[in-house]
Amino acid sequence: MKTLELTFKGGLGGKHVFKVHNAKPDLKEETILPVMKSLAALKLFQHSDEFLYEQPVSAKYVDIQETVVFDNSPKVKELPY
Repeated sequence: MKTLELTFKGGLGGKHVFKVHNAKPDLKEETILPVMKSLAALKLFQHSDEFLYEQPVSAKYVDIQETVVFDNSPKVKELPY
C-alpha cells in the first residue's frame, strides 16, 4: 500500500506528518505543494498553543508491503448480490 506523507513544520518548530492513504499515485510537486500551503493556511489542526501544520517541508510516497504470516480473523460472509 502506498501512502503519501506530507511533512510540515509546526508553529513551535516541531515536525509533523500528515498521512494520506490510497493517494493518487505519481503526484508531482506542482500539484502537492499548493495543496499543502492551502492546508497550512486553514489552521485546522492545533495542539495546545501550537498549529501543527504551519509550513510545508516535504512530501514523499512510502510503499509498505505487508506479508501475512497467519490470519485467524473471522471471515466475512459474502452477500448474495
